[in-house]
Amino acid sequence: MPPLQALAALHGFWIVLAIASLALVLHRLTPERLRLLGLASTATGVVGLLAFIGWDLTNWLGTVAPEFRRYSFQRILFAIGTNSDVPLVQVTAAGAVCWIAGAVRRRRNDSANHLVES
Repeated sequence: MPPLQALAALHGFWIVLAIASLALVLHRLTPERLRLLGLASTATGVVGLLAFIGWDLTNWLGTVAPEFRRYSFQRILFAIGTNSDVPLVQVTAAGAVCWIAGAVRRRRNDSANHLVES
């Protein structure tokens, strides 16, 4: 396992990169494109997390004694926390923010258009 400071620095790097990307994207995309980007990013992150968790648990469960299998949830959190190479959690969170922001903006635009038409 890498040192805690290195893990924190790498996760922090991915978070800063995600926030910077979000700031750029939130101001430039239309609500529909923002929602689609968020949906795609969230789906990609969730599928990546599920694949990573499945792969890690399959390998881990094959090497531990049966009495340690009850710690599978802790193993999942440990594996995600120590995996700083691929920002799966950050991509999923950024996608969810884009998805929600796009949906909120779309609703605001629809309600504003409805008020103008009335």
